[in-house]
Amino acid sequence: MRVATRTRIGYPRDHRSLPIAATNPTIAAETTLTARIVGRMHLQAGKVYLGYGDGGGNTGPTSIIAMDPTTLAFTTELASFGSHRIAPYKVVGDWLYALGMEPTNAGGATRHMYARTPAANPGVWTAVSNLAASYPLHVFDAVEYAGSLWLACSGSPTGTANQAFYGLLLQSTDDGVSWTEALRVAPVAGTLNPWFTRLGPLNVHNGKLYVYGLDSTSGAPSPTGVARPTADVYDGSVWTQEVLSLPSFQLNGPKFGPGRSFAAFGERWATQDGGFSDTGVVYSTAGPTVERRPSPRIAPYVTASDDNYFTAVQTVDSWLYARLINVAFVHPPVIVRSADGVRWQAVALAPSLSTSFVIVGNRIIYGGRDGRLYVADDLPV
Repeated sequence: MRVATRTRIGYPRDHRSLPIAATNPTIAAETTLTARIVGRMHLQAGKVYLGYGDGGGNTGPTSIIAMDPTTLAFTTELASFGSHRIAPYKVVGDWLYALGMEPTNAGGATRHMYARTPAANPGVWTAVSNLAASYPLHVFDAVEYAGSLWLACSGSPTGTANQAFYGLLLQSTDDGVSWTEALRVAPVAGTLNPWFTRLGPLNVHNGKLYVYGLDSTSGAPSPTGVARPTADVYDGSVWTQEVLSLPSFQLNGPKFGPGRSFAAFGERWATQDGGFSDTGVVYSTAGPTVERRPSPRIAPYVTASDDNYFTAVQTVDSWLYARLINVAFVHPPVIVRSADGVRWQAVALAPSLSTSFVIVGNRIIYGGRDGRLYVADDLPV
């Protein structure tokens, strides 16, 4: 295996021509281009978990795959996970969750809402099936609050119009053994496909649970939407609604909503941008306030005239890392980092076909198309 080594050059490191360090055969054998992309990676207890799949192309079932970040050896820890794609992985309480964003029973698989494994010693997974075999649930986020486990979803509950996707918040008071609907939000534009409402993300702020969401403006196969203007808020006993303070351009597209790549940054989040119609941003939220932070301008890699957006974010120690890409591909993807979300440093020029990254010490592992991975060992620590 060939990797880039530490040299005396300055930053950003040039990783544009890295050789392929490893290829995962399971992901490489998927049937669509999207499914073969290593879309997200999550570092947990010395393992890197790979996220992949295709919700639009309805591939799957998928597998939960762990990778040794040193040797790049792969281990399939759970085969036939009943979801078209796995994204994201998230630690909730003492557990690492793989959320079934697109549950499927293809190939005779069982639809799965999620699978989980002990966060401190991951490896043995328990998969939880869909609540009702008669309709699919799309699971976007999970959180613990007030002694309960909560799932932010969309789905077609039994008894509703066919293919009407409602926003659903599910609550379990017995650690996932049984579930009840805590919230059901009807689509704003009607009850028939392609209209839908999706709930998520979830955020606990000042002792309250905030439930955000997305309403559709167009349907399959490429649904788009706008953030719901209010958040449902639970204080442990009473539900209320709070009007969100949203950036004005929020109405242009689904730039803040379920299914995005989130990274905790203090009490706030950073998230990827979801569209091509505006410059790339980092969002942060504290309860009802959703902030827009401009994407960094680091000449000559990113300039004020460019249309840029984030496609991945990750926190490492006190740093927030992000992958910044130019819509017109004028510049190569750039890995940047910040200690405050305002001032940014360009860290590396990423391989052009990379789509995700994970950082382990001074090593950066890029995920790319066709199950490929690229590695460099020259990041600042």
